[in-house]
Amino acid sequence: MGLVSDVLASAATEAHPFRLLDVGTGTGRYLDMVSARLSATLVTDLCSIGLDRSPAMLGQARRLNKCAYPGASHLVGAVETLPIRAASCDAMTCFNAIHHFDLARFASEASRVLTPSGLLVLYTRTAAQNRDTIWGRFFPDFAELETRLYTVSELQKALDATDAFASVRVETLRWRVTTSLSRLLEQVAAYHYSTFRFYSPDRLRTALDTFQHRVREVFRDCSRITFSNDHLLVVAQRTAVA
Repeated sequence: MGLVSDVLASAATEAHPFRLLDVGTGTGRYLDMVSARLSATLVTDLCSIGLDRSPAMLGQARRLNKCAYPGASHLVGAVETLPIRAASCDAMTCFNAIHHFDLARFASEASRVLTPSGLLVLYTRTAAQNRDTIWGRFFPDFAELETRLYTVSELQKALDATDAFASVRVETLRWRVTTSLSRLLEQVAAYHYSTFRFYSPDRLRTALDTFQHRVREVFRDCSRITFSNDHLLVVAQRTAVA
C-alpha cells in the first residue's frame, strides 16, 4: 500500500483535515494500512472513514482497527447513493471492491462527494490479470466464474462520462508474493475472495482437492510458494474549481 499512500500524501498537504473515504471497505484492512502510513508521515490531521453496505463487515472492522489505525470511523451505506454531502471528501479509495458496484452510478457519486482537485484511487484487477493469478491458474473455474471485473476502457469511460475528472491515470502494479499452501487453503475456507461464493459446498470441496493437487505438482516446497501478482491502479483527479 506504499504507492497508494504516497499518491494520497501528495494531496494531503493541501487539506486540513485530510478527509479520506474508503468505499467497500469490508473489514477495513486496506483503510487501516493506508491511514497508519499517512499519519506516520506527512498527515497530522487525518479523518478516515470506511463505508460498506454490510454492518457485519464493519463490526469486524471496528474490532480489528484497534491496533493499526484506531482513529478510523465506519459508516453503513451503498456507494451508489453515498450518505455523504457534496464536496466533503479530499480523497476516495476503493480496494478490490469496485466490481461489486454499479460503475456509472459509483463514478457519479465519487465526482459528487470529492472536493475540487480531490483524488479517486481505485485498486482492482482486470479479467486477464485474474486469470494469471495462482487462483486463475490452478483453482478450477475460478477465472470463468468471475465475470464482474471491469476492463480498463470501461473504467475510463465511466469516469469520463461524469465530465468531472481533469485527469485519469492507469498503471499496472506487479509484485512477488510468497506464501504457503496451508495459507492459501485458509483463504478459501474464509472466502477471502467473493468468487468462492459462486461454488456450491460440494463443488468447492472438489475444486479445492484439484487445486491442492495442481499446486503440489508445480511447487516443490509448499511451505514457501512464490508467484507474481498484477493489479491496476487508477488515479483520477477531480477538476479544480476557480
